Amino acid sequence: MLKRSDLSRLNFIRLQSKSLFKTLISFKPNQTPVIVVMDAINPTILKTTIEAIPVLTEENFLTWKTRITALFKLGGLKDQILTGEPALEDVENSILCAVIIAKLSTTTHKNVVNSTNEEDTQLLWKNILKRFISNEPSNRTRVYNSFASITFDSSNIKKFITKDGEDINPKALIDHLEIHLNELKVSNGEKDESLESAMFTKEDLQCKDGAHNPYATSHRRENCWFVYPEKREEYLKKTYGSNTKPKKD
Repeated sequence: MLKRSDLSRLNFIRLQSKSLFKTLISFKPNQTPVIVVMDAINPTILKTTIEAIPVLTEENFLTWKTRITALFKLGGLKDQILTGEPALEDVENSILCAVIIAKLSTTTHKNVVNSTNEEDTQLLWKNILKRFISNEPSNRTRVYNSFASITFDSSNIKKFITKDGEDINPKALIDHLEIHLNELKVSNGEKDESLESAMFTKEDLQCKDGAHNPYATSHRRENCWFVYPEKREEYLKKTYGSNTKPKKD
């Protein structure tokens, strides 16, 4: 066990040499040593976590954010980075800065890294969020331009399908068409009834050419001769015989 007299002769003591995040004890003379938090992480778990982080591009921010945040949480530094305070220890800051920058594509690096934040994890993180999830006009314009530049490729339909509930086959297609047709019928029926209601009053019970009077009490719309003139012909033929010609109104 190191004594205070031994610590006073050193600036940093490096322990656990096999760990990716080395255990560092930082101190100044006559002060209590400060142990770097991230150094207690199991090196195998740490290595797996870092390798699972994809390179950040313009298309995969949500996945990247989930993976990199898992690394922050693993080291017990998530709140510090997300809130920006308190400041990170120098060693933790240097290590996380190196990891984040290593996980940026060339294009993303040019857009988020600058001379102010290249050595400050918390500032770098804030600039990345500003680039990908802020509501600033410049960011909305960038997203719109990316969307507008998408061109449809008929030879690669799967690329443009975001959700596939079931395989497309003739039966499924016909079923969907029937559902759509029924919805149109219902929609058109409601429009017709609304139009008919506007054409008549409760005092006027007579139907008119092509329109059923919804206030009529002698018959329903489906039996209205003004809407379905063929039903009138069927009725007259059935009543007076097939040679009887219906009278014209």
